[in-house]
Amino acid sequence: MVDIHCHMLPGVDDGPEDWPESMALARLFVKAGIQKAIITPHFIPGVYRCDIEAVSKIHEQFKKKLDDEGLNLETSLAAEVGIFAELPEWIAEGRVPLMPTGKHLLLEAPMFGGSALMRDMTFAVLSMGITPIIAHPERSPLFMELKLAEDIVATEGELQIDAGSIIGRWGPAIKKLAVTLIDRGLVHYVASDSHGPRKRPPHEFVAASKEVEKIWGRAVKETLFGVKSLSLTIVKDKDLIII
Repeated sequence: MVDIHCHMLPGVDDGPEDWPESMALARLFVKAGIQKAIITPHFIPGVYRCDIEAVSKIHEQFKKKLDDEGLNLETSLAAEVGIFAELPEWIAEGRVPLMPTGKHLLLEAPMFGGSALMRDMTFAVLSMGITPIIAHPERSPLFMELKLAEDIVATEGELQIDAGSIIGRWGPAIKKLAVTLIDRGLVHYVASDSHGPRKRPPHEFVAASKEVEKIWGRAVKETLFGVKSLSLTIVKDKDLIII
């Protein structure tokens, strides 16, 4: 399985606080059978650390620790990017981390504001030749109106829902919306969005995969959980788009 959205590096956002917690989470990923992970620390200027060079160095330390422990987990580095006014300009200037393809951006669905902002930013990113992957729309009040999700997908944007939503972590309303989005063929990926050994741990990712297979079948599970993950499989470090 491939997890395209998780927070595993220590001290860079609201994920693990230190190396022991970070490595404990990595061990749980391996135990859960996740072979590849795209680590996506929050990228919101003025809120979280956005020094990409520094975060990249932490990722290199993390990979060395994986090797030292013999943990078979292949990782690459991107970011979960929040919406801010200057985002299109920053993308054009090469200041925003993209996904490993260099053609996708993990864009966090906001928990407040209006749907117009979400639409405008999605279309602005698309107009730059980059596919926005909207992270956990089912948890955002903006997406309670299905038309927003339908419009984004119709314009070739993509949606990623959290594994916890499928198994009811955030209650029945969010679970119902997650199921509806999958039913309507609007979901492209499921991710753990794990933040630590006790905060959305990777076993929820496994549990959600079993639930998806039970309801929609193996082919859907393999698509949503990365077994057939189009172009988002991990690439060599020299090819990563980490600016």
